[in-house]
Amino acid sequence: MGRRLAVAISVAMLLVPSLAPTVNAAITVSRNDGNDARGPLDLRSVVARHQRGTTRFVIHTHEPFSNAQVDGEIGFFEIDIDTNADRRADYLVGVFYAAGRMRGVLLRANGDLVDRSLAAGRAGGSGVTVEVLERKIGSPDSFDFVIFSVWAGDPCSNRRPCVDSIPNEYPLLRMDYTAPEIRFPAPEPRASSLTHPISFSIKDDRYGTGVGGWEIQVRRWGRTRWATIDEGTKSSATRRIAPGGGSWEVRIVAEDRRGNSAVSQIRRFVMPWDDADPAVSYGGSWVANVGVVDMFAETSHVGQDGATYSITVPTGDRLCVLGGPTTGPDATAAVTIEGVAAGDLLESGGTLVGAAVFCTIDLPASGPAEIVITVTSPEPVTIDGLYVEGRTA
Repeated sequence: MGRRLAVAISVAMLLVPSLAPTVNAAITVSRNDGNDARGPLDLRSVVARHQRGTTRFVIHTHEPFSNAQVDGEIGFFEIDIDTNADRRADYLVGVFYAAGRMRGVLLRANGDLVDRSLAAGRAGGSGVTVEVLERKIGSPDSFDFVIFSVWAGDPCSNRRPCVDSIPNEYPLLRMDYTAPEIRFPAPEPRASSLTHPISFSIKDDRYGTGVGGWEIQVRRWGRTRWATIDEGTKSSATRRIAPGGGSWEVRIVAEDRRGNSAVSQIRRFVMPWDDADPAVSYGGSWVANVGVVDMFAETSHVGQDGATYSITVPTGDRLCVLGGPTTGPDATAAVTIEGVAAGDLLESGGTLVGAAVFCTIDLPASGPAEIVITVTSPEPVTIDGLYVEGRTA
């Protein structure tokens, strides 16, 4: 590598300011620098791209330079890498020309050799490239870095080499390529109110750029398109969502401040259609009750003989009607699905408040289904709502 290169790296390390985190990072990180240093290795730009476990650095100068001018003795390039944001470089990368080709050498900050054969090359007349494998630097989730050029030729000297850097001041450049981690416990499988609580937390890697934002996305079970119904930036949240009646899938999509995104597990839950839902049509004699404890949304409708309840819902594997107890004899109602008799609803004095008083798996295989409930007994029937589980279209 050359004695001068090793000495110059030590000099450059003394010039490196304390490392500090930055949020201006991306899988592709780039920075330009002005014409502010003497010699042919005055840095103009750096572009670092991380892909599939490898970061490729492309470094350009303002003026063209020859291979002989970056021989590791009179001139070279250096990349200092900090993997834990502790304001100290953990690894050093030297880029220079020797034995007929560009060389890339990876050292630990204490001088121990890690890899003497990094992939390196020229990038036109004024640039070099070098690749650093993530696993060679301890497989960090992110890292900070600074680029140096060192020139000891005219008008500089061995005792006073010209050193340029990108960036020239802190914070350094952050290469953050790790998506946040999402913890999303399953919500209750069936909502007990018109809004359903969704709780989750998001954790970015320890030295990453921080949580940039998140979205709660829902779709009807079996559909392909997701819709965003809430968003925010806090690292943990509980939101009550109200997508409407049906069987739903929900997920969290989060990203850090550089745009690395993650998608949570898909969770499922059922939202009943309340008896007071605007989609319900009532015919005949019904009495609407509010403030009914233990009923869904604390409402119910009580229908007299011949009264009808109808609603059109997405198809599914299981339809259940919610009702309540009678105050006298048993109460019954006929249930039809798309005009076809599906069975009878039965309520008694022992029926629990808000209980499923009728369930069927006979919904159509596709398309919406019209549900009609017709009271068939002198004893009034209580309707608290209904829900559909499983497949929806």
